[in-house]
Amino acid sequence: VCGSCRPGHVGAPRLCQHLGDPAIACRFINRYTALLDERIDRLDRALVAQDPDAWMDCLLSLKTSSVMAGATAMAALAGELLDELGRRTNACFCEPCQARVADIMASLRRLAAQTVQQLSLFVDRTAAALC
Repeated sequence: VCGSCRPGHVGAPRLCQHLGDPAIACRFINRYTALLDERIDRLDRALVAQDPDAWMDCLLSLKTSSVMAGATAMAALAGELLDELGRRTNACFCEPCQARVADIMASLRRLAAQTVQQLSLFVDRTAAALC
């Protein structure tokens, strides 16, 4: 259905195929990209507050929505952070742990910018193919 496949984002064409309508898939992807920074900000606030329930909710939401949008690298990094934090008993936030989480968060922010750029290109190409 969608011929505009971007490496690393194989789920976006699958979303088009699953929904059967590229326009609906593109609207979902646009909404995903519009909310991505806010999702990461919520996660950062939850980590600063050392609120395991909140960061778990944020990470699961980020990972799930990323898979659905075809942002496979973002989903993988969210999963990595989920695994990293999940290994901690009582949500250990000692200095080395904080440094590791800060590194992952910095990577997450960089990847978010790249993801928005790549998915926006996918949406633009898909929209052009529909015209």
